[in-house]
Amino acid sequence: MISAAGMASPPGFPDSTPSARQYKAGVIGNMETRQVRYFLAICAELNFTRAAKKCGIAQPSLTTAIQRMEREIGGALFLRSRSAHHVQLTTLGLQLFPICVQMSELMEKARSLVST
Repeated sequence: MISAAGMASPPGFPDSTPSARQYKAGVIGNMETRQVRYFLAICAELNFTRAAKKCGIAQPSLTTAIQRMEREIGGALFLRSRSAHHVQLTTLGLQLFPICVQMSELMEKARSLVST
């Protein structure tokens, strides 16, 4: 389905989901490549410090990038537990995860086209 803004819903998401509404509103279009990479690293590690090491950046820089991403999207992506240094995905984070995986795969395909 195409919205009034001319953007189709993300594949696999009915128009009624928050992710589809945000996508059509252009909110997800503001994400940067590095934010997607950082988000996926945190999803894999479930820990900001380990994710930052995996990405080769300082933990405060990763936290700042994710906070910016959360502001742009309009909701928290992770439930943070300072005592356990462990995070969990929120409902929004779970909805965004497959979209970011797909974005990452497409970015990799684009890079491979350029390098060949």
